[in-house]
Amino acid sequence: MKVWQWKQINKVLTDGFISRMILFVSILTETPEEEVELLPSSELIKRFKTIQHLGQVSEQEKKRINIGIDLDLINFASLTFGQFIDLETMVSEDWEGNFCKIVASIYLHSEGGELYEKKPEPYEHINVAYRAELIEECEISDVYGAVQKYLKWRQTFFNSYELFADPFDGLDENNEDDKQVIEQEKKRLQNSGDQWMNILNSLTDNDVTKFEDVLRMNVYLVFNQLTHLKSVTKNSLSTL
Repeated sequence: MKVWQWKQINKVLTDGFISRMILFVSILTETPEEEVELLPSSELIKRFKTIQHLGQVSEQEKKRINIGIDLDLINFASLTFGQFIDLETMVSEDWEGNFCKIVASIYLHSEGGELYEKKPEPYEHINVAYRAELIEECEISDVYGAVQKYLKWRQTFFNSYELFADPFDGLDENNEDDKQVIEQEKKRLQNSGDQWMNILNSLTDNDVTKFEDVLRMNVYLVFNQLTHLKSVTKNSLSTL
């Protein structure tokens, strides 16, 4: 099953079973949906059972895919901050809708190898939207596992930094004191603006000419530095 076929089938997961079956048969047999709708129930079920196995998607990621050039699954620990921001935006908006763009962002062309260090191409140089179109024709089982692997890594990454801790954890909305703290925190978050822009400004002292340098930095280095700055600020305030 191609990625584009998986995406179309996934769009109707909330519809009834018969509707999903009709679409499944239509897409995977390349038969107009109107024709499939006219099939007797017994024939529809028969055709569905014949191709049902094609809907099974493996979660075992493929290390290399080809879209005209070979692309290798990157080590997520090597993500740049800019790459991480783009991926986070895609995932937060709709990871299934942005599936191909996510794949295009975590599979990069590499140069070197053997006697030379293997290095992925610079992320900022690639055309993510164009590559996403080419990835539509990949087998879903070749790339689905890689996206799932990224989503798991992402959660582990967030859990490893106190910066991302739930500000409402341990607070009770029914408690008057906690309720006041929750309301104040919600107002603060609403007024905080774009969190990524805030981070860039924090690390560059509001110097826009340094933004590109920070965006190319390793994502762990960025958040380790943020954690350090937050700790220094907190300690300096505690001594006042």
